[in-house]
Amino acid sequence: MVFVVSYSRAAAFKIDATIHQRKLEVAKLLEKRDTKDNFCWKVDVVGDLYPGKLSEYKHCEYLGLTRKNISQIADGSFAEQENLESLNLYRNNLKTVRGGMWEGLKKMRNLNLQHNAIEGLPAHAFAHMPELDHVELEYNRIQAIRQDIWEPENKITSVRLRGNQISYLPPGVFKNLKKLWELDLKENQLQGEMAGAFDGLSRLSFLNLENNKLTELSAQTWAGEFNVRSLMLSGNPLILTPNMFQEVGQLNSLRLNSANISKLGPEFWVGLDNLLILEIQSNNIHKLQPLTFSGLPKMEILELQDNRLTTISQDIFDPNDFPETDGHPRFISLQLKGNPIQCDQSLDWMIGQDWLDSWALKRATCADHPDMTLYTYLQCYTC
Repeated sequence: MVFVVSYSRAAAFKIDATIHQRKLEVAKLLEKRDTKDNFCWKVDVVGDLYPGKLSEYKHCEYLGLTRKNISQIADGSFAEQENLESLNLYRNNLKTVRGGMWEGLKKMRNLNLQHNAIEGLPAHAFAHMPELDHVELEYNRIQAIRQDIWEPENKITSVRLRGNQISYLPPGVFKNLKKLWELDLKENQLQGEMAGAFDGLSRLSFLNLENNKLTELSAQTWAGEFNVRSLMLSGNPLILTPNMFQEVGQLNSLRLNSANISKLGPEFWVGLDNLLILEIQSNNIHKLQPLTFSGLPKMEILELQDNRLTTISQDIFDPNDFPETDGHPRFISLQLKGNPIQCDQSLDWMIGQDWLDSWALKRATCADHPDMTLYTYLQCYTC
């Protein structure tokens, strides 16, 4: 019996491009720090900012103002920083931001406001920064956001709002962010259907809604011009409903880990014709009904780790979803680690199936033979 290991499109997609991009940016900044004086890592400034206080740092392209006990920034404080591209205000005491605070920052691309005490964002909160690309607002106290926060004409591709207190997203709240590529709303208090909240985000690739209070979503949630590729919903007490994802047909990756799911069926995957990765780890799934994963003709990675499955039957897949390509069936990585799988005759169908990923089978153990992996059992069965 031979199992084949393959590097699929899905495996390549799973590498988070956002993290990769960030690493490249950090590497560039570190290179500047080592070779140029315009990387102002250590700044001898403490306390609130006012015009002229940063005159010594006119030349800076990167300005590090982390942990400087800044609670207020007067309008025009950065008027002399015409070359500044990246501003780090991590772990200060800012409670609000205003457009006037950023006057003069015509080259600003990266703004880091993580771990402050920001409670609200007024209209035009990020004005005067026409080149702004990344906005990091993680772990503040923001309770609400509105559409006019963002300038009508902007180049923002990444907004990170993780770890705030946002409970409601009004329809069209992100419509001005026409170039947005990544939106992180993890660890907020989001609830309700959020109908139309993501309308207009035609370039969005990554949407993280993990660890909120979302229960019932519907096709209306994704209504409008919305083409997300990776959707993360783990950690929500979700109730899956038929056709729930019908309007996100471009989706390549769907994460539903730790979402209190106990039942699965093909009606939940309607419209997901382009899905490559489906993660349903750490839920309460005991049994999979026939054709549970039918209608997913491109799925290559199925992650079912840490559920309560005792067996896996072949009929959970639809044979029509496995057309041969160049004489070979489509490859699938079936992840079963952490399930109480009984290694018995119910698994006979797996023998000789070279479309199953041997690496995944080597990680799953038999509940009735704890020292034996599923892969070893299937190998020995034919010994």
